[in-house]
Amino acid sequence: MSIRLLILSVLIPAIPCWSSTIYSYDDGTGGGGYLGTVSAYWFWLNAFQVVPGGETITTVQLAFHPAAPLGADVTAYVWRDPNNDGNPSDAAVVASLAGTVAGTGDVFFDFSVTPYTFSPGEWFFVGGGMWLEAYAPGPSTDFAGSGNNSWVALRSTNDPDNLGGAEHLLVRLSDVAGGVWMARAVGTPVPEPSAALLVMGGLALLWAYRRRPAKRH
Repeated sequence: MSIRLLILSVLIPAIPCWSSTIYSYDDGTGGGGYLGTVSAYWFWLNAFQVVPGGETITTVQLAFHPAAPLGADVTAYVWRDPNNDGNPSDAAVVASLAGTVAGTGDVFFDFSVTPYTFSPGEWFFVGGGMWLEAYAPGPSTDFAGSGNNSWVALRSTNDPDNLGGAEHLLVRLSDVAGGVWMARAVGTPVPEPSAALLVMGGLALLWAYRRRPAKRH
């Protein structure tokens, strides 16, 4: 067996299969959404508990009401839950990405946030924030979705780190009229240190082998 094949035979089995975990309460079909009676910054979010294999949140997926304003500014957020009670009144932003409403309806748009790693069993929140005029539609709601962990906060200022201080509203959707936000998170496993080191070492050996001086005859 050649040196190159020997290195690859060790390297390939060490490469982990990193499947993704989709955190979601919706069934993929929206049924409309909520309309606010005041102009405000809307922060809508779903609370999830971290499962093994989905500790690192890499992507927030948002869907918007069919009549949401195309081109409107929106920011996707990942929040941690400092006291781990599943209530976002003390939620703290750990990752975010600004964008615009690029489409509406039952279509999820990916916001690739800076990856943030939680521990299994921790509560975290994902969702969006945007300014909406009174009675203007924004996020999409699935009224047939399952779950009791969708929240909304309405603020007069763009302050995603102070949802508990919402002047107009901080409420769970199930306490209003039900439904869940069409807001999802994509999580990936935390790489095992030993596997990651073995992969890096194998790649270094392969690189060194390829750069070795050519034999002279």
